[in-house]
Amino acid sequence: MINFRELADTKTIGEYLIRHKESTYLLEVDSNTLEVNGIHAGDMVLFERSGDTKQGDIVVILTQNGYSIERFSEVRRVSGEKQIIGVVTASFRTYV
Repeated sequence: MINFRELADTKTIGEYLIRHKESTYLLEVDSNTLEVNGIHAGDMVLFERSGDTKQGDIVVILTQNGYSIERFSEVRRVSGEKQIIGVVTASFRTYV
């Protein structure tokens, strides 16, 4: 059985998903490269621009060819012509 809260106790999607409005952005995923992490082509990801990246985070990387989403590894640091621009905080998809 699903328990629903009273309407007065609900949050908007924005309140639930976005912690810092001024530094949160939305991207649509166009490949299945992170399918193993539950992120599929067509999904939307929210990311926060942040310099605070830790092992295992899913990060948005800016490259010469556009954006890429990868799991961050301190062993295999992003370098060269790639720049980490944020950390993924949520992903979602619609079924309609």
